[in-house]
Amino acid sequence: MPESVTLSTVNASGEQAQVKFEISDQPPANIKMSDNDLGIVEFGGVDLFDCLINVRKFLELNGRLLCCQGACPSVLPSGMTRQMTDGRMAYRLRDDGVALSDEDLVDIFAPAECFEVVGVVEHRRAVIDFYGFKRKNS
Repeated sequence: MPESVTLSTVNASGEQAQVKFEISDQPPANIKMSDNDLGIVEFGGVDLFDCLINVRKFLELNGRLLCCQGACPSVLPSGMTRQMTDGRMAYRLRDDGVALSDEDLVDIFAPAECFEVVGVVEHRRAVIDFYGFKRKNS
């Protein structure tokens, strides 16, 4: 049975709107989004994190960011957590050099403050910078 979650979105003016999701708990990974302005849209992916990225890209094309833990620049699933939780859980990365543990895991669909979230491209850049990888053309 799909799980229902309601999250906030925010636009560039700071206006918030609620979006409802039905998150499939069975393979294949699928999220159904219901929005007053955008209607009902379904998103698939290899796992729930991939589905969430597809949702975020769609919302960004419509001028909105999704206010959830999975959109925070310091949150990223490991390969193992993606396999074990179908991409549902991710680590909040730490700058203090302490090894990550299960205490650092967050549900990617848990709410986040809207000022904490970024777009998909900025999220990718933050993770690349965190790990110290060099970007092309940088």
